[in-house]
Amino acid sequence: EGTDFIAHSSAVNCVSWSRDSQLVLTAGADRAAYLWSAGKADPALALTHVERPHDPNSSKPNAAFLSEVKAASFMYLDRFIVLASGGKVYLYRYLLNEDPTNDLKRLQNSNKYRLVQQFTSTSNTVTSLACSNGILSNLVLCAGSNRAVEALDLGEGRWVRAIEDAHSRPVHTLVLNSASPYVNHPQEAYELFATAAVDSDG
Repeated sequence: EGTDFIAHSSAVNCVSWSRDSQLVLTAGADRAAYLWSAGKADPALALTHVERPHDPNSSKPNAAFLSEVKAASFMYLDRFIVLASGGKVYLYRYLLNEDPTNDLKRLQNSNKYRLVQQFTSTSNTVTSLACSNGILSNLVLCAGSNRAVEALDLGEGRWVRAIEDAHSRPVHTLVLNSASPYVNHPQEAYELFATAAVDSDG
């Protein structure tokens, strides 16, 4: 029997599983992302604001996402979350304090997230992103409404490569090859990715 995850008020753009299959990350057209514990109907964490969870009693700047969250993924062995909204890519740390045996603590929901870095793409909208979560990698691949595919190195904190006009239409799906951490692969296996767009370029 499955579990219905109900929180988004509009279409879900992306679903991502954690490496240990215990968490689910969703991104939606309602300008929000939600982090779920597998098997629980209530979200463990709502990412609706850029800097940190929304606190109406705080005077610290913390703007809401202005555009839909097009893509979301776990990264670096589940230690980070990467989101794409508008023309920006956001890197977050998160902390879950859930105790499955304590209903009061679960309802109080002291889970939180914190913005680590944000990067601005050359595209007005980042349409998809992909990163490796099974190995320790700093690279994030991003596709944009300008039809380009860009590589972001989080370790260096900059965009390191761009493939202009990867398709004749914007890429809507970007998938990175998932190499096993238990097997030695050739370098090419870690650099392999696929793109899809509404065109005939393949």
